[in-house]
Amino acid sequence: MSSKKYYFDESGNTGETIFKGVPNNFDQQPYFSLSAIHFNDEVILEKKVNELKIKHKVQLPELKSSKLYKKRDEFTLELIDFLLENESEIIIEVVDKKYLLSVNMESHLVLPPFDTGLPLGQELYIRNKTADLLVENISNKFFEQYSFISQNSSHESMNYLFERFLYELSLKKHVSEIATIIPQVEMTYDDYKKDIESTSKSNISPVPDKNKRGEDLFFYLIFNHLLIYTQE
Repeated sequence: MSSKKYYFDESGNTGETIFKGVPNNFDQQPYFSLSAIHFNDEVILEKKVNELKIKHKVQLPELKSSKLYKKRDEFTLELIDFLLENESEIIIEVVDKKYLLSVNMESHLVLPPFDTGLPLGQELYIRNKTADLLVENISNKFFEQYSFISQNSSHESMNYLFERFLYELSLKKHVSEIATIIPQVEMTYDDYKKDIESTSKSNISPVPDKNKRGEDLFFYLIFNHLLIYTQE
C-alpha cells in the first residue's frame, strides 16, 4: 500500500476550551479548525508557491493566513484554485468549542462510558443527540460553572454541579427529549455518590488536561478530542 503525505495546520488552539461568559468565552476563539492537504507532486507544488510569492510580492518564510488573508487575498485565492485544479485532497474539520464542552458534559454527567449493549453507531447517535440538546437548552451560566468546577473539582463542587444540572434540566422538562435525560442524570449522580462512599474516588469527575508546564487546564490540548477520517 502506497503512503501519502499530508500537510496539517490548525487555527484557534491558543484559546482554551474554557467558557468564561459572553463575550470572553474561549478567549474570544469559539471555534477550532484543523486542516490538511495532500498534493501528489511536492516539487510542482513548491514551484507554484514560489511563483505566486514572487508574483504577489510575498516575502514571508512561512505562509500565515493572518498575514495573507487581508493583504494578499489574491495570492490565497490563486493557490486554492491551483490546488482544486489539480484535484488535491483537502480536509477541514471545524469544532465548536461550546459543543465540545457539551460532549464532555454528556460523557460525565449523563451517560459515563460503559458497555451500553447498543451497537456503536446507535450509541454514538444517542450521545451526539444528547450533546445537541444540552447546547440548545442549558444556560451559558452552567457552562461557565462546569468549566470552573472541572478545573477545581471536589466532592462538594461535584455535588453542587449535579444538583445545578438537574435544576437546569427541570426548567426544560417540557421538552420531551430533556425529560428522558433527567432519570439518567439522577442514576449517574447516584452512582457518583456510591463511588465516593465506597472508595472516595470516582471516574465521573471531569479530568483536566495539562499544559506544557504540567498545570491543569481544561481541554488545553484540543487535539486530544479530535479525530480525522480519510477514505481512499
